[in-house]
Amino acid sequence: MKKILLLLFFFFIPKVEAYNITNYKIEMTVLENGNINVIEMFQMNGDYNGFERNIKYRNNYDGYRGDSLIVFDKQLYNSSGITLNEVRSIDYKTNISNIEIIQSGDLFKESQDATKGDYGVYKLEKIIDGESIKIYNSSKMNKDFYIDYTLKNVVITHNDISEIMFPIFYNMDEVIDNFELIINIPNNKDTLEIWTHGHDNNVTKISNNTIKLNMTNMDTNDYFDFRLVFDKIETNKVSNQDAFSKIVELEDNLNIDFNDKTNAEYEQLKEAAYEAVNKVENTLNINDYNNAYEIVNSLNDKDELKTQLLVKLMNVEPKIDRKNDIIKVVLTSILTIWIIGNVIILYNIYKKYNKKTIKYKYYDEIPNDYNPTIVGYLMHKKITNDDLVASILYLIDKKVIIFEKNKSDYILKKGKYKEILPSEEWLLKLLFDDKKEISLINFEHKAKNYEEFLNLYSNWLNVATNEAEDREFFYDAFSIKLIGIIYSLIGMIISLFLIGKDTYYSSLIVLFTSIISLVYYINFYKRTSLGCIEYSKWNGFKRYMEKFYTFNLEDLPKDMNKYIIYSISLDCDYNLSRVVKIDDYIYDLYDSIIYTINTAYLTKKNMHTKYSSINKNKL
Repeated sequence: MKKILLLLFFFFIPKVEAYNITNYKIEMTVLENGNINVIEMFQMNGDYNGFERNIKYRNNYDGYRGDSLIVFDKQLYNSSGITLNEVRSIDYKTNISNIEIIQSGDLFKESQDATKGDYGVYKLEKIIDGESIKIYNSSKMNKDFYIDYTLKNVVITHNDISEIMFPIFYNMDEVIDNFELIINIPNNKDTLEIWTHGHDNNVTKISNNTIKLNMTNMDTNDYFDFRLVFDKIETNKVSNQDAFSKIVELEDNLNIDFNDKTNAEYEQLKEAAYEAVNKVENTLNINDYNNAYEIVNSLNDKDELKTQLLVKLMNVEPKIDRKNDIIKVVLTSILTIWIIGNVIILYNIYKKYNKKTIKYKYYDEIPNDYNPTIVGYLMHKKITNDDLVASILYLIDKKVIIFEKNKSDYILKKGKYKEILPSEEWLLKLLFDDKKEISLINFEHKAKNYEEFLNLYSNWLNVATNEAEDREFFYDAFSIKLIGIIYSLIGMIISLFLIGKDTYYSSLIVLFTSIISLVYYINFYKRTSLGCIEYSKWNGFKRYMEKFYTFNLEDLPKDMNKYIIYSISLDCDYNLSRVVKIDDYIYDLYDSIIYTINTAYLTKKNMHTKYSSINKNKL
């Protein structure tokens, strides 16, 4: 069974798509009208179903390093929109022309109905202040990616120069091994300057028309954008300001502030890394270890402190593993000991209470002249309202109660009797009070005086239960039940406490076992040898009555009333009614008794609710 569960567990583990971007090339060309044409080509390795490229062209500088990058109006740095020219799959090669790359690929079509696993389609969707391009090109096609689009109104025209400032990526999780950005400004002759913000990069000015920028290990979640200034061109986006000197001053100061801030932050990072490693050496805690490793790993690779701290972590790792192994063994042992203890309790219960007795398949006569309440308790370990009705019929059969039919009602009268059980005395009080006779209709009216009626009913039930308990059909198992319940609760507490401490499956087993055990112990009872013998007889008698449908009418017992009485407590009266006709008065008596009891309880409940409401209104 365990093997099957493990197989199912591994079968339903979702497949995790793992991939990385090996090469990403972007080529931007500034157009005379102030637009920018952008071509993106990239390669991916691993398993993937496609790629989602998010392009945010508005409000990029709201909260994006604050206003420190903005020279004039923040709105000037918004693009007015994007036009997607084409999407392709290509065979990416760095040493061939764009025309050759395009010719090597497949042109994709837009489809809003595209789903996972499709190929040759893309889906265009709006995102916050931009658009998303979902490209359906899975790794199994062994094709690379190509996007061609135009950003509208990006170039800002100042009095002396033109300017572009734009972030490259937005809301991406990928890391790019090698990134290359080429910016072309056709017909540019004099001014060409670029400033970058964020990730370390290498900028090369190829000519007054072209700038090339390279980066490695670029995390697209990192802060990165560029500012480019060049010869003035006429566009629709005009500042009416002299900008070049202001931009140079801002960028120079920004670099000074940024470097100072970076150095201070790095010193804090080094201190945090040192403290984190010291902490893990003292605690040998796996969470502290992971936290320390993450902080240390963020240090500069050329920093000697990083090497020293990594060596310390490498030395402390086996100690953590040993500590965790010991803790896991101890915790698993605790859970195992609990299970063994529960098995011992159950074994002692079995050894003490499970006795071999004679089992009767059928018992063809009434086993004893028990009152039905005793039979009901024997079978179900409780006395029910069905047993009450059966007891009245039992007293009618004994002539202790005389039952007569009136024109539209039934009359119950006290008969003559010598000895009856105390519970039967209380039953007569419940029916008659101090009267010698009562009609069923008048009996039902007793429910109106619900307190007196329910007191009598409760006294009868308690006395009848005591009489049944005196028969010693069941063991007194209070102690073992209490031990089992407490032990189950301890198991639940232990398992819930340990479920997140590398003992998940063991804790889960103990939790389920303790819940099942708790239910078992709460409902636990065992019959004595006498109880088992009597239960076997009466259960065989019940099966015997249920077999009446196979009898001929002449073979049925002559005194069927007694059988009908006990069939109510044995819960087989319905099966019996399909074989023999049960007198209507039995149904009427049953309905009247149950109606009266339910009405009394309902009246008590309503009166209690009303009384509570009155008290609340007085507050």
